[in-house]
Parts: sequence; C-alpha cells; structure tokens
Amino acid sequence: MRCYAFEGLTHSQADAFFPFIAALCAAMFFVWMISARSPSPRMQILQRHLRLLLFGAAWCYMARKYFLPDTAPIPLFFSGALILLLLESVLFWMQIKLLNTEEGALTPRYKETSNAWRPGKKFSELKERIEKAGFIKRASYSSKIEGVRPLLLTDFISADSKTLLTVSFVPTARAYLTAACAISFAEETGEVFYTNGIFMPFGLSYPENYKVRFMPLSGVNPEKILKAHARLTKGTELRAIEESALAISNKFSADIEAQCAHDGLLNAPEDVEEYGKLSQEGLFRVWKALFLLNYFGIAK
Repeated sequence: MRCYAFEGLTHSQADAFFPFIAALCAAMFFVWMISARSPSPRMQILQRHLRLLLFGAAWCYMARKYFLPDTAPIPLFFSGALILLLLESVLFWMQIKLLNTEEGALTPRYKETSNAWRPGKKFSELKERIEKAGFIKRASYSSKIEGVRPLLLTDFISADSKTLLTVSFVPTARAYLTAACAISFAEETGEVFYTNGIFMPFGLSYPENYKVRFMPLSGVNPEKILKAHARLTKGTELRAIEESALAISNKFSADIEAQCAHDGLLNAPEDVEEYGKLSQEGLFRVWKALFLLNYFGIAK
C-alpha cells in the first residue's frame, strides 16, 4: 500500500506541505504547555517523538524544495528523523562521558534534611493517599546532583514495618518529576525486593539477590507501585525493616558498585583519574539505557 501523505511535493508545490509542519509545531507547543504545568514521563517521551516527526518533515520539505526536488519524500523523511536520532545519540554519549569524569558515586548519596516534600495541593493530596494506605512518614533526605537542583526523597513505612515506600522528587530542566519506589527484604534468604518507579536511566548491574522491577512510566502512583511490589514479593516471608532509608540507600550504592566492578563495568582505581569511573562497556550500557528510556520508556 502506497502512502500518499507526501506525494506530489514538487518544487512548485512544496509550500502545500507547510501546513503539516505547522500542525506538528502546534502539537509540540500544546504538549509542552501541558508538560510545563504537570510534568510526566509520558509527556517527555511524546515531546521527543513529536520533535522527531517535525525534524523529519522539515528535512523532507527543505530537501524537496531546494536540493532534491525529484527524490521520493518518504526516504527523505526517514533520513531526517535518523539524522536527529544520531545527533541526539551523540549528545547522550557526550553527557555520559562528561558525568563519568566528575567525582562522585555511581548512585545518589543522600543526607538527612528537615523537609523534602514539595509544596502544593496535589502533593498534599498525595501524602494523604499514602497515609490512608497505612504508611507513616519516617524521614526526609536530599542528594546534590552536579549542576542541577537537589534530588529530594521522603520515606514512609508500612504499618507492619515490612515495606518501605519512598517518594522522590527528581529535578528536570523546568520542574520536578515525582516518582515512588517500594523496598522489602526477605526474612531468611536475604533477598532484596525493589520496585523502582523513577524515570531515570540505570543500565548497570544489581547483585543477584536483588529482585528489581522497573516501572519508569508509573510516575507518582503509590497504589500502582505497591500493587506491583506485592506481586514481586508474593510467597516470600518478609522481615521488619529497622534500617533508615539513608542506610538502605548507602548499602544499595555499595552493593551496586561492587557488582559493577565484578562485571567489568568500572575502570581500575588507577585508571579512574584518566578515563573516569565507568569502563567502555559501562558507558555503553548507560548510553543504551538513556536512549531506551527517553524514546520508549523502557528501563532495565
């Protein structure tokens, strides 16, 4: 079946294609307005896809009008989209390389703070929902990320003390993305159950005793996170959690770094100053995770 969306776009008729580009611009502006008022991972991904369509359409329009009037439009459209994907992939790689040369841990390191809860009606309602589910607030933490606002975290403990629910406020260019995570520990085997709802790339290794489920598109939906976490821990006898979220976070960081070192994702200590903390394989895995998350909402 032929696609006639771009057919007939000769040099003299190229301006007829402009309304399609204008419609994409209007759609991008509309999505941007919604995202500015209420940031969400789904809106971020939609913006990227609209931008990809816009770039491909604009490339096709310019090429057909000024450079390649006799070339079929569909290949031009896809070549334009591919150019943008390649440029953004290079940008992702440069960002990762830059972060790799900076001092600091692979995962955020938190310190306790008096308050890490964002103001506003919807966040007050969110806190009420969590408390109605039987969770009690324990503490608040923050973690400084180089060049951006701090990452904020508040932890809540279930009535039986067997599930720790954390709500994170992740800084973006314009606002904070909100996400929830749930953590539990097996009584006998020492397994760690972690349901991660944060829209952030990972790409590295968890130890074998970590049972992790990624839900990057769930956003701040504690009910959805807890339901998925219950499925993850089904049939397992859980122990009461006595550690603070800070202690658990620090242990997570240490365990992940040890596993990454074992898997060859980290450079040797003597090479860190010259090449950064992550090895080439580690850099590639983080780059791949960043690409899949930003375009498809997939986290591994």
